[in-house]
Amino acid sequence: MKLQPMRRTHLADCARLYADVFNRAPWNGKWTATTAAKHIRESFRDPNFRGIVAVEKGVALGFAYGVVQQWENERRFYLKEMCVLGGKQRGGVGTQLLTYLMERLEAENVSQVSVGTERDTPAKFFYRRLGFKIQPKIIIMTKRMHPPGMKESRLDDESRLRL
Repeated sequence: MKLQPMRRTHLADCARLYADVFNRAPWNGKWTATTAAKHIRESFRDPNFRGIVAVEKGVALGFAYGVVQQWENERRFYLKEMCVLGGKQRGGVGTQLLTYLMERLEAENVSQVSVGTERDTPAKFFYRRLGFKIQPKIIIMTKRMHPPGMKESRLDDESRLRL
């Protein structure tokens, strides 16, 4: 396995991998290779994008990417996405990806790495094992937007209760 910076040539493989991984439990998403490619490409275009791909025999086994951002007097990295091919999970690929990425970020004087993940998934335990901590003072808040023409049936249950 070879770890290398994510390049434009990796995007199609990474999009297929992303859709495959995040359409399975515990995420059960509704990704297509096209929507996943758009999702990845939006971050890839950011000048502060940093991404790593694990490749074996020309096949992307996993990737991790995010963006570096200035925060007060330090530079921080937000890990936006990370995934590993189902058959390679729990085999060290993710640990190698994240360790390599963090080494590169440290060389750039990045002082903190943050990630968001769902509460009770294997990902939470993976990140904790690598030294990430749950921040007691931080919460994630969201607001569902309802673009014109969006059918009410697509609203989540909480939104329906507020109507």
